[in-house]
Amino acid sequence: MNIELDKIKKAFENVGIYTEGIDETNKLKEYLVDSLTFISFFVEIENIYDIEIPDNFYNQDTLEMSIGNLIKIISKCKGGETEL
Repeated sequence: MNIELDKIKKAFENVGIYTEGIDETNKLKEYLVDSLTFISFFVEIENIYDIEIPDNFYNQDTLEMSIGNLIKIISKCKGGETEL
């Protein structure tokens, strides 16, 4: 069981996204199809992990990121890094 992936799935589910078949290789753009879902998902991530993701993270490249890379970014944020 991957606890970090389970937390990501919980964030997806909290914004109404079906999570069966999601793994660390999937890209965020496969699920975050509009700006409202994008923002809602990252609010959920920040709440679930009790972190603040720096503003410089949010750009066009974010949607190309895999879920595995998102888990790495979350780990950095949990460690207090502010530049990603």
